[in-house]
Amino acid sequence: MNEKMSYDDFKNAVVGEIRDFLPPSYKDWKISLKTMYKVNFAQDGLMVIPPEEDTKNEIWRTPTMYLKGYYEKFQSGENFNEIMKQITATVTKYTKPYKIEKEFFNPNEEIIVFQLINQEKNKELLKSLPHREILDLALIYRIVRFCKKSNMMSCIVTYDILKELKLNEKELYENAKRQTEEVLEPNLTALMQPLYTLTNKKLVWGASSILFPEKLKELAENLKKDLYLLPSSLDEMMVLPTDYMPAEEVHDILLQANKEAVTEEEWLSDRVYIYSKDSNEISFAHNDSLEADMS
Repeated sequence: MNEKMSYDDFKNAVVGEIRDFLPPSYKDWKISLKTMYKVNFAQDGLMVIPPEEDTKNEIWRTPTMYLKGYYEKFQSGENFNEIMKQITATVTKYTKPYKIEKEFFNPNEEIIVFQLINQEKNKELLKSLPHREILDLALIYRIVRFCKKSNMMSCIVTYDILKELKLNEKELYENAKRQTEEVLEPNLTALMQPLYTLTNKKLVWGASSILFPEKLKELAENLKKDLYLLPSSLDEMMVLPTDYMPAEEVHDILLQANKEAVTEEEWLSDRVYIYSKDSNEISFAHNDSLEADMS
């Protein structure tokens, strides 16, 4: 197999040859290759799906095999047949029927919280998600389960999941607003004068803390200044008083930081925002007409 083959040729080869590596019992199963949209990026996912008659009375768990990582192995010199054996071994190990033994959502173990992501970067993903538009961002929802040793698992709420929750979007928003404020409590910290960082106690999806502006309002009133908000990642906003430097220079700083220090997966926006202490609103720093009402 040619190690210089393109990624597209590699995908086609995997789809075309995977049946030769699967056990005979999989001969009638469907091979599906789809683009799977995640926050800020997309991946090609291969799934081996049981025949329709096998799914009438059972629900099947089928793993999604992301092919980019396997292609990188192939480029590094790993044998194509060995890669195919790895893929099929994972498929056969983790493809199995299972029973749902509890409610889809357990409020004693799980919560629903906010996350802010970029609208344009995630326009395909957003087609399948209940969300609200805020400036150039989108407010989406996550179901979170906290595990042992302070770890947590989460999944994004899709329209399909919303049906399972038996909520409308307004109810989802109100639930998530209350639980985000309780569990992901906003935290504003001084880094070095005059720079502050706004995130939350868990240090995850902290940019959504701007939706609870009490900390910003308190700081702005103490400084007697409006505030620049720099979306430095999905997890935090950097905060500066507006008299520190012109908006154009702040924007240059944000662009440089996003280019040099922020991964694609963590990127939120290249736009600078302003929090107004008088109106309690956030708007773009460059005379855009869109505003976000924080009241």
